[in-house]
Amino acid sequence: MRRIWLTGGSGSGKSTAANIFKKLGYEIVDCDKISWNIMLPGHPAYEETIAAFGNEILNADKTINRNLLGKIVFTNHEKLEILNAITHKYIIDEIEKSLAGEGKFVIDAPLPNRFGVKCDITIVITAPIETRINRLTKRDMIDEIYARNRIASQISDEEYKGLGVVIDNSGTPEELEEKIKAVIL
Repeated sequence: MRRIWLTGGSGSGKSTAANIFKKLGYEIVDCDKISWNIMLPGHPAYEETIAAFGNEILNADKTINRNLLGKIVFTNHEKLEILNAITHKYIIDEIEKSLAGEGKFVIDAPLPNRFGVKCDITIVITAPIETRINRLTKRDMIDEIYARNRIASQISDEEYKGLGVVIDNSGTPEELEEKIKAVIL
């Protein structure tokens, strides 16, 4: 397989899965990193985001306060749609640039591939909700309410499961690696 769309909800373990794919020789196209980069000062998404959400989302150094922006959009679906409308076009452009050339790629994305990116397979990483909340609170140093709001703002587990091959990540990283190998090798 040359192109794999890797998705799943926050805290499911996509990053762990992406690291396994990297170890297996895949180049990782990290949509979270792309999202961070397009929101830096001087980029069009930065200007559009400030126009939509105001200067209140800025840190003292004029960078976007991603935690504050997250609290705004993960509790208001309409505002999340506005942010997605701003950022998705830039993210897709960067994904397409990253896929140029030969090689094996994994697109690590929190969203389903509804953008027309050609992939051989979609792999969905899942984990129990309490496991995901625990991972989010530790990894992102956020409170449980924020973690639950973030998860609630995403598509449901059932919708994720309908997107492709589902791999449960409720065990160890070694178990996850074996499950991934069983799908791709």
